[in-house]
Amino acid sequence: MKMRGPTLVASIHGMDNEKWIIVDINEVGQPIGEGGHKLKNFLGTIARLSDKLPIDVPTWRAMPTVQKDDVWEYVLKKFDVPSYFREWVMKDLDQKWRSWKYTLRYKYFNPSLKPNQQVTPTDARVDQEQWKKAIQTWTLTDWKKHSEINKRNKSLYKYYHCAGTKSFVDIRLEEFKTNGSTLDRGDLFLKTRVKKNGLPVNEDTATVIEKFQNVKLTQLSSSKSSFASISMLGRKVKLCDMYRRPIAGGIVMAEEMSKIVMGKKLGEEYLVISVLIEYDPDAPLFVRDRDREKIKDVVGSHIIWLRDFVHLEEET
Repeated sequence: MKMRGPTLVASIHGMDNEKWIIVDINEVGQPIGEGGHKLKNFLGTIARLSDKLPIDVPTWRAMPTVQKDDVWEYVLKKFDVPSYFREWVMKDLDQKWRSWKYTLRYKYFNPSLKPNQQVTPTDARVDQEQWKKAIQTWTLTDWKKHSEINKRNKSLYKYYHCAGTKSFVDIRLEEFKTNGSTLDRGDLFLKTRVKKNGLPVNEDTATVIEKFQNVKLTQLSSSKSSFASISMLGRKVKLCDMYRRPIAGGIVMAEEMSKIVMGKKLGEEYLVISVLIEYDPDAPLFVRDRDREKIKDVVGSHIIWLRDFVHLEEET
């Protein structure tokens, strides 16, 4: 299997000093868009350069000011950002530098061995002298105690996201540009903890998502739907998912409240839809049965869909 190598962004490191990448910054001081994405990748490479941010410094707070100043000046040579943005850059580097040190410890360091017995990293980005000093620190009793506390605290976190390298702020921006909607904290949690196959990342996350969806559906049912008094029978519609994104098109075939379809009474919540076209084949159904779990499984057949997530064709 071909393994993915480290991100190097050589094109940015090799840019002429007379050229700069413009970075858009949102209202809360976070980098967004293509320039923001390039900046974050670039900072990830900086955090791993031994001549910029040495790994033998015990903490970010102890990192010499001259090192931070040098990195900031280097960033300004590549990116067009305001002076006040230094604070955000330093916080991001702090996180990425600590993550880099953790990766090296996890991959090469054995806490049961003495310093002179440790494996030498094969990564060309690691300065060997810095590594020797770093493992001296990591074998100290006080450091081991502190490390164990951090491990226990980290083990308590269960809700890992699957958004990859894309930041949450970019996900919000993308959603706004695509659908004109703004994700709240609950929607963002759901969007970043559900995998491409429609399943949550783990059982703990699934429990939280289920509670969130129940609350959301309760809120929707308590507020009168704009369709409640309008007959939609025979109308062309688009089916939307929990993020209000159109995932399929079809026609309303039934809306009688007493009708029972797929084991559920329609009531005021559901409509019967004949699905004609798929926009997102792998989008999960709200109500599933044994052989049908995704949109691609129901094209050409009838299903039920939550009324509040059915939009008239001309309205989308």
